[in-house]
Amino acid sequence: MLKARARLVGALILGAALALPMAVDAQTSPPPPTTAPTKDAGKVPVAPQVAAPQTAAPQTAAPQASAPKPAAGSTAVPGWNNPPAWDAASERPQYASVPGVDTNRLIQGAGREWREFRNGPLTQVGGWLLVIALAVIAIIYLLKGTVRLHGAPTGRLIERFNAVERVSHWTMAISFVFLALTGVV
Repeated sequence: MLKARARLVGALILGAALALPMAVDAQTSPPPPTTAPTKDAGKVPVAPQVAAPQTAAPQTAAPQASAPKPAAGSTAVPGWNNPPAWDAASERPQYASVPGVDTNRLIQGAGREWREFRNGPLTQVGGWLLVIALAVIAIIYLLKGTVRLHGAPTGRLIERFNAVERVSHWTMAISFVFLALTGVV
């Protein structure tokens, strides 16, 4: 029974790992359509003729549809997390009813320093720490194997969590991992 559960969990993990490339592929834009020669390539299709109103202006060819361009300042463009270009006036002390060193400034230097640190070393080192942690877990598992019992199993079982608690735990855990890996949020 325990081996069947382990196989089921392994199959779910393998299925999720195999589904990730499809999720990434679904988020990319499709390639432009190409026209392939068909058996009717030499024939010109005939459309029904409809009389145009006499007051209509001559129609021009419609431009080909292309991918929509994000608006300026949108978070859909690369580099959206760069700091805005504020002038020096925003850092000059102004009037504030609360006394203090930095309470009367619109922009503080600490925010810029944090953004540079977060966008630079913290992001890179944090990603590598996640990879290293997973590698250490895999190495320990490969070296030690599964945890063995000290004696023979007695056959007695103690229910630590009931079925509702287990189902709610795994529903939340699988949802969390799926959202974290796919970025659906």
